[in-house]
Amino acid sequence: MKEYPDKKIIDLCVSNDKQAWEELVNRFSALINSIIRKKLLVLNFPHSNEDVEEISASTFNSLIEKDFYLLRKYNPDFSFS
Repeated sequence: MKEYPDKKIIDLCVSNDKQAWEELVNRFSALINSIIRKKLLVLNFPHSNEDVEEISASTFNSLIEKDFYLLRKYNPDFSFS
């Protein structure tokens, strides 16, 4: 699945493909974690690695809430990242 474009992975995720979901999380975890760390640092908010992981998991979970509502809204004209 690593060779699949983001749009294909997202379409598979919306179809409840667990392997595609794992690929999406693997593909974007480092980016999401980096963004979270930077935002917490800018806000001068003390945090641990567990805090970042928890916020990251919550971020990914929000993509699949309400029957994949946010993933269904993805516009492939733009980069998913």
